[in-house]
Amino acid sequence: MNIIDEIYTIERRLRLARIPLQELYRAAGINGSTWTRWRTNKTSPRLTTWTDVQRAAEKVIIEKASRAAEQQIGGNDSHARRGSTRFGAEP
Repeated sequence: MNIIDEIYTIERRLRLARIPLQELYRAAGINGSTWTRWRTNKTSPRLTTWTDVQRAAEKVIIEKASRAAEQQIGGNDSHARRGSTRFGAEP
């Protein structure tokens, strides 16, 4: 896979996770204009920089999924603490 294909894959994954590209830029320590130059094939990233970007993308996606799971679990715990069942009836 080439860099352009990988960029599109990262963008798609971020979009599906509803994560703005700016969050990736911040996590990877790059500027949005740099990303655009890579995307338009005007320049190419160094291998170490690209590795940092890939790791940052994974990190922000995993962190978002973890937060969502914690919120979901937290919501389920509140029902359990009140003693209600899934259907709202008392046990």
